[in-house]
Amino acid sequence: MSTNADFQDIKIYPRFPDRVVIQWAVINAFQSGTYTFSIYRSENSSDDFTCITPVPLVNKYRFVDLLVPNTTYAGQNSLFTKNYYQIVMTMPDGTEVASVIVSTGAFTQRDVFLKVQEIQRKYKLLSERYIGVPTYLLKIRKYGENCPKCWDSVKHESRDSHCLTCYGVGKTGGYFAPELMTGHFEVSPQTEQITSERGGVDQQESNFRAIADPLIDPYDVLVEKDSNDRWIVYKQVQQTEHKRVSVSQIVTVREIPRSSVLYAFPIPEQDTFEPQVPDADALLSTHRDPGALE
Repeated sequence: MSTNADFQDIKIYPRFPDRVVIQWAVINAFQSGTYTFSIYRSENSSDDFTCITPVPLVNKYRFVDLLVPNTTYAGQNSLFTKNYYQIVMTMPDGTEVASVIVSTGAFTQRDVFLKVQEIQRKYKLLSERYIGVPTYLLKIRKYGENCPKCWDSVKHESRDSHCLTCYGVGKTGGYFAPELMTGHFEVSPQTEQITSERGGVDQQESNFRAIADPLIDPYDVLVEKDSNDRWIVYKQVQQTEHKRVSVSQIVTVREIPRSSVLYAFPIPEQDTFEPQVPDADALLSTHRDPGALE
């Protein structure tokens, strides 16, 4: 087993009209301490990379690159400019790890840009007016300070699933700060009988559909803003794409019992994040027929 952390996955996608989002995941982050990330950008895949984060990002999992939407001036970046990105992670012991180089690719094409933008606009209207549920996303922490109360340095995991310091994750804090998004739950009539110390508990399963920003991964937690009902992400079912550009995502979630320590994770009373949601009729049809947008 490697003792050095490494990048597991890097996703890059547009946030219309003028931003690019880079989101990453890290594996083997066994060192305890601060992980920093520097983002580099270039119009050339081989050299001339410029650091666009003068102050390194501390224990983060994504970065939003605000571009210049006006495309009439040469040399200005926009969603129509093909850019290349690389992330350099500095581990607590000072070791630096560089990611693979990723590019903005297909969404620099104007027809792709306009189609995806329209899909997301329609879904935003549908979700906000009719079916959407304001929901906080809690991204699980996979790097940072090891929990001082329950971290097992041999097994590299938490020894206490009820720990109030890491919420059973093993990293201090357990989850990143909540991000508010809008999506909707497709509740399944099926339930699963989960055995606990107090006996059987009926656990409801559902699919959650939302715009692909931010991306949701297994073991993340969703919190319904109004009811405070909490769900853990069980698996990722589908990402709807148009010309290789992510439009929406569907994940399977399971209801978290009210007795779980995850209900102790604090959620802010006031929103500090702007809801991000995609398109409507087209999105619903493409869930049934992914080729409908081709």
